[in-house]
Amino acid sequence: MFFQILGSTAGQAIRDAVNASGEPPIPQLADLFSDSDIDSSSTTEFWKLCSLREQFRSRYHAYWKSTSDLTACKRPVDGVIMPVAAHAAPPEGSFKYYAWTAIPSMLDYTAGSLPVTFADRFTDHKVPHYNPMSSKDRTNWELYSKDVFDGSPVGVQVVGQRYQEEKVLAMMEAVKLALEAYSKNHLFQSTTTSQDGPIVLL
Repeated sequence: MFFQILGSTAGQAIRDAVNASGEPPIPQLADLFSDSDIDSSSTTEFWKLCSLREQFRSRYHAYWKSTSDLTACKRPVDGVIMPVAAHAAPPEGSFKYYAWTAIPSMLDYTAGSLPVTFADRFTDHKVPHYNPMSSKDRTNWELYSKDVFDGSPVGVQVVGQRYQEEKVLAMMEAVKLALEAYSKNHLFQSTTTSQDGPIVLL
């Protein structure tokens, strides 16, 4: 529904402009560009999509408020921490899966992203016998290469409700401070020695 709304108003106009330029669409949007389900719609169809969107937002807002039944303070949660993508930051032109960031966009919620760690070619190995759940899952799984992704940031997004930009920034700062505290508390020194003296492991 989200991508149908995006394409329903100016989708064809954008296709016409790109085709007139003689240049191909950027790789990240190539699949969406040729997707027949994302096409211009009549005013009536467009407003039907908007009505479905508002119903979805209303149901999710009610769910968010209901989280007060799950918290110790009996208040709804302030925010949600969730992935930005299904993988670490990929090479330019290879990003294909937008579902994680489409969620706050569809809800018109506030969101901010920050890196929490980095891919490591020595520890982040590809699972050899993984059974993908879908064709999109397979595409993401096949994208990974420990050498290509080495050092690539792994991000999360902090999501808050509408018009809560300041709160989201504060929650992002809290995540950053928590990660720094975790790193500080998990530093240790080894008693192993070498010819040059003690070896310090971080």
